[in-house]
Amino acid sequence: MLNFDPIKHEYFWDGRKIPNVTTIIENVYDQLRYANPEDIKRGQELGTAVHLACELYDSNNLRDLTTSDGTDYLIPYLENWKKFRKEYEPEFLETEKRVFSKIWMFAGTMDRLAIIKGRLTIVDIKSGCESDLVQLQTAGYQIGYEEETKKKVKDRMVVYLDEKNFYPKYLNDPSDKSAFLGALNTYNFKLNHNLNHTKKEY
Repeated sequence: MLNFDPIKHEYFWDGRKIPNVTTIIENVYDQLRYANPEDIKRGQELGTAVHLACELYDSNNLRDLTTSDGTDYLIPYLENWKKFRKEYEPEFLETEKRVFSKIWMFAGTMDRLAIIKGRLTIVDIKSGCESDLVQLQTAGYQIGYEEETKKKVKDRMVVYLDEKNFYPKYLNDPSDKSAFLGALNTYNFKLNHNLNHTKKEY
């Protein structure tokens, strides 16, 4: 049975800790190794806040964002998420959906699963700089979801949000799945041969 620790953001299968999609990619590609820790922290906090605002809005549980409680900075991000919804008319089937691959022993949480233009689509929400690694991230979710449900995902999409607009991008390179599995194999090799950069990454 899959269990999730929301505080540590860790996944367990029958008591065994297993890696998650983003940890695998971040460890193997290590794009943030030389970044300023404070910049990383601010970006992570913004991403978490934007995700939560969009999630609460989609579930009709969002209260007003106001200056008094310091949440007004999220208003332009949320407005652009609304614009995306209006233009693409997604029918959301799942929000913050956990997926797991027993074959490959990894887990993850996809932002949205939706029907867009009649096609089953994984949607990832980003509020940071554009990165091609989201292709591998969504491919990992696709592998886990398809294994669990036996349903075929037709499209993967990332929606970048900033204070000015929304920027959707389809991610349908068929090699993304094999690239993600290659990253997973590298991750496991590093783990098994004690090649970790830091204990924190694992």
